[in-house]
Amino acid sequence: MEIRQYTGRDFPALLSLWNRALPHDPVTREMLMKKLIMDPNFRSEGLLICTREAAMIGFINAVCRRIPAVPGDASWEHTGYIPEIAVSPGADEEAVGGLLLDAAGAYLRDQGKTRATTAYPPLYFTQGVERDAHPGLVRAFLSRGYHGVPSVAKELDLDAYRELPDIENRRRRLAKEGYEVVTLTDGLAADVLDADAPFSSANWSEEFRGRLSVNMDFGSMRVAVRHTPDGDRVVGACIFGDPNSDACRFGPFGVSSEERGKGIGSVLLADTLNEMKRRGLPRAWMQWADESGPAHTVYTRVGFRIVKRYLTFSGSL
Repeated sequence: MEIRQYTGRDFPALLSLWNRALPHDPVTREMLMKKLIMDPNFRSEGLLICTREAAMIGFINAVCRRIPAVPGDASWEHTGYIPEIAVSPGADEEAVGGLLLDAAGAYLRDQGKTRATTAYPPLYFTQGVERDAHPGLVRAFLSRGYHGVPSVAKELDLDAYRELPDIENRRRRLAKEGYEVVTLTDGLAADVLDADAPFSSANWSEEFRGRLSVNMDFGSMRVAVRHTPDGDRVVGACIFGDPNSDACRFGPFGVSSEERGKGIGSVLLADTLNEMKRRGLPRAWMQWADESGPAHTVYTRVGFRIVKRYLTFSGSL
């Protein structure tokens, strides 16, 4: 087996291997080109190919950020990223994966990085390795000292979805208390995109900005507003659709911590799912969700089910 760097002529084989090796997370040509090759941080020397008798049997993408995910964030300077790794079915996943991880680690160390992670927002395909589908890759990461943080992917059948009976009562009660869930407007955009907004985060702000700047689809976002004498205050937001993946992607979705427990999130969720259903979308899916806790309870109540379990790996190089 040999390890070499990617060249442009590898793209068709890379696309084919991806969809054979990662059938639960398939990609199109357009998606792979947009999120991998067109990533401003992409470098051919970091996309490493494992071959056997000249045939591609695995690949790994090692990324050094040139452009931070969040403006002003310096935490990336000593961190390398491994957002993609795959081994061809029939090959020894642990052995090939281990060779690829060693090569990626050497590349990242040569670039001055001291740690690596599979978490790579906002242009990630998945949040790491699908635990149950790729035990060999899991063993390869763990044997090299990486630590895996679990998360799940969830999905909802929108054809079967119906708004819960108590949502309309919650809407009326919230209206009496000065709260309203509305479609994103021009006047609310600045508050929604604020990286310091209490319902959001710097990464979410970049996610919102990145999607809306591409499609300008303000109808894909629902915003929870508190009406006060001093003006409207945004206390929550939810978005769906992703120009870099597909229209069925759900989230990010958040409510300010001081406003939780009032039913705002349930109405935000219902209004967003209603709009997705109105557009004829067949499903809603999300990644990087918890398998327990209050958010899990809310999602389960409306019909989301766990479809995949992931491990997001991080470790020293």
